[in-house]
Amino acid sequence: MSRPHISSSIEELEKMFSRYMDNMSKLEELAAELQHRGTARAQRLGGRVTTRLAALKGPGAQKDDTGRLRGELAKSLQEIDRLRSENRALAAALSAAKAREAGPSPAQEGRIPQMLTAIKALKKAVQKSYHPDRCTSMTSSEANTRFVNIMNIFETIEKLRF
Repeated sequence: MSRPHISSSIEELEKMFSRYMDNMSKLEELAAELQHRGTARAQRLGGRVTTRLAALKGPGAQKDDTGRLRGELAKSLQEIDRLRSENRALAAALSAAKAREAGPSPAQEGRIPQMLTAIKALKKAVQKSYHPDRCTSMTSSEANTRFVNIMNIFETIEKLRF
């Protein structure tokens, strides 16, 4: 797409907005140009242009945007539920490790080798799932931070040695 207003200053773009407030095609041109600009002033003008375009398009356009936002909200809620579940599992593992600091009860003594095997298997699965090179649902720095935190929890569990 060509940029007919690439050489226009922000002041000229603001004047254009005032002059063509009711012209959808001019406002769409203006919005397209402002997407390429990163200053705070250009961002504010872009917000005003977008709001004006939505008002000119009427309630039908807002319904389309509402549907998109509902979809994003549903995805976000699913991610929150997944993270809550993950946090509960990690908290349970940590509290179980803390409970074992005093040592196993006689009834648990026979289950210690099974528990160690299960913890090692869980650690290996978590390493595969949350390794920063494999986790695509978040940025590499977020994935790395989460991975390090999870591995620290497993180190704590391993140090306890039941």
